Amino acid sequence: MTTLDFWFDPGCPFTWNTSRWAIEAAPQRGVEIRWQPFSLKVKNGDGVPAQFVERLNVGHSALRIVVAIDELDGNAAVGRFYTAYGRRLFHDEQDPTRDMVVSALADAGLNPSYIDAFDDEDRDAAIKQSMKVALDMVGEDVGVPILSFDREPRLGFFGPVVSPPPTGEDAVKLWDAYEVLVTMPEVFEIKRARNGPVLLGARP
Repeated sequence: MTTLDFWFDPGCPFTWNTSRWAIEAAPQRGVEIRWQPFSLKVKNGDGVPAQFVERLNVGHSALRIVVAIDELDGNAAVGRFYTAYGRRLFHDEQDPTRDMVVSALADAGLNPSYIDAFDDEDRDAAIKQSMKVALDMVGEDVGVPILSFDREPRLGFFGPVVSPPPTGEDAVKLWDAYEVLVTMPEVFEIKRARNGPVLLGARP
């Protein structure tokens, strides 16, 4: 089975939209998604606008939990946690807090003791290593989402950025077009300006 590595920060709404598109389209093309942590807090450092600081701080701590979940319960459980987290943050518009993370763990059917990883700085090395793999493929001047199919030549790309995420036949149509583009080494960039706020899809 083909695998798509998907690097995500749980606090990024554009990454959330892309993840919902991928979740809908990938199974229809026999592709398994492998969730990989990427911290925008680490990437942007002191350059984070004040209104987003707390969201990225909590998101980084949630990624420590992601590392622990991946080690103990596997990557599919990471996907469940990310869905529960994003549902509460983006659709229910809950404030990003430690308590929200606890609730997301419960929603995902995961052991509540995972919250112990929230403040575990020892998990940061694994997050940074995951980020290095992604940035070595795409360069330093991007954030997330970053996607890469596990085929040779191994290529990674930022995007697609979708607003709102396409569904049904449109989701598969975009998937097929995207897969062609990102598996051609001759292609290195495609982009246009974005106007307006991010538009979320249906609540998962």
